Amino acid sequence: MYRVLGKGGFGEVCACQVRATGKLYACKKLEKKRVKKRRGEHMALMEKQILQKVNSRFVAATCPIMPD
Repeated sequence: MYRVLGKGGFGEVCACQVRATGKLYACKKLEKKRVKKRRGEHMALMEKQILQKVNSRFVAATCPIMPD
């Protein structure tokens, strides 16, 4: 990881690079404890579904999710 790009109520977004390819990504890390405490499970799932459906150059595309 390079650096934190932003922080929110459930976690943070970091700049990441794949070592093998050098490709850069933004990695959103959600803290389960924060999500559950704020009852945000539904919001997190809705965000995931919306991002998977949107196809715009102004919105980041989603990649496979990696559990902790």
